[in-house]
Amino acid sequence: MTRALFLIVIACGWLSAPALADDLESARSALANIEARVIQVEREIENPVAQSRYYPIEKRLLDAEVYFELENYPKAAVLYLDATHNAAFPNHPEKLEILYKLGQSLLQIRNFIGARDALEEAVKAGPSVIYDKALRYLIEIGLMTRSGAGLEAAVEKVGRLSARGPETQYAYGKGLLRLGRDREAAPVLAAVPATAAEYAPAQYHLGVALTDQEQWNEAVTAFQRSLQAAEANPGQRPVAARRHRRAGGHHPERALRDPGAAVLPDGARRHRAGRVGHGPDDLPGTDG
Repeated sequence: MTRALFLIVIACGWLSAPALADDLESARSALANIEARVIQVEREIENPVAQSRYYPIEKRLLDAEVYFELENYPKAAVLYLDATHNAAFPNHPEKLEILYKLGQSLLQIRNFIGARDALEEAVKAGPSVIYDKALRYLIEIGLMTRSGAGLEAAVEKVGRLSARGPETQYAYGKGLLRLGRDREAAPVLAAVPATAAEYAPAQYHLGVALTDQEQWNEAVTAFQRSLQAAEANPGQRPVAARRHRRAGGHHPERALRDPGAAVLPDGARRHRAGRVGHGPDDLPGTDG
């Protein structure tokens, strides 16, 4: 029916032209050629081989999205990775988002090398909707691994951002701390707002940065703020409070008498060794 209507419209338009009004034979021939071409196009559209050039990647991505939302990261990672090997992937309109979610999925299953590769590929395109988030996770990966591969490059890129959200600000401060740039890290961590979920752990790391600068009173104050924020707001990450308690955080007067007590016995040593504490509590959650 559609083809018939299409041909009728074309025929009407053709026959209305003054130059061809008296040449019915020519019009019939042209109409037959058009009909043959329409049939050819229909066959090409219905060709399953032609359809398969794009459909499989969309099906893979749909399945990957479902598993990602269900937090089934092993399956999501497999499907996202498979999609990146599809011939249609390099020009896919959601390429950067796919790489970002692949990196997140691999990070959640602690495949740090694979996650870093995916996220670094995503940031190569420059600023985008996922740029700062990808950089944040690259910093976290660098902090979680002994080698710290990719950390310095990610920190430098974040430092050039014109604006940073609390999560990115917190990760940036930790990255600077890991690189031994304590004086730069302190104001960055101090700038994390008290309303942010990262405030308590940011204050903890601020205390570590100030301790390394031997600013004992300020360090103790930061540790106290960390503990108070974590206890007052259960939604904030609890890691800082537990570490502060282990440091004798309930007795700041002890820390003032003995400056060494202001340093977390375990955490500060790891920090000075270039492995500032990043346990399971610090594993970044997913965000869209």
